[in-house]
Amino acid sequence: MIVKILTRHSPSYKSLINYIIYGSKDKDGKELVITHNLRSDTQEGYVNEFLENEALRKYQRRGSVFMYHEIISLSAKEDGTKITDTMLKDLARKYISLRGKNGIYVGAVHRDKNHIH
Repeated sequence: MIVKILTRHSPSYKSLINYIIYGSKDKDGKELVITHNLRSDTQEGYVNEFLENEALRKYQRRGSVFMYHEIISLSAKEDGTKITDTMLKDLARKYISLRGKNGIYVGAVHRDKNHIH
């Protein structure tokens, strides 16, 4: 497993959330989206909540990190048939608990390459 952490220095919430959710599918072909501390259940709602959260920032400064794009990538050598949606949800929940329970998160599972991420 590899964890890749990318920073975003602009408030491009809409494009990143669209990228994350677009193409995310579970084994049955339905979207598999995981959220934490978000009330909405639509992409537009997620974007609005990120913007509302950003408005609470006390100090504005040049070069601030507006958000992190974090990718948990499983090896292509793993047997994908043994990786269940429940396992992926548990992995995401554990990662969120270790990363910080007070943050807001939106994530999705991508199976579009030879490795699940």
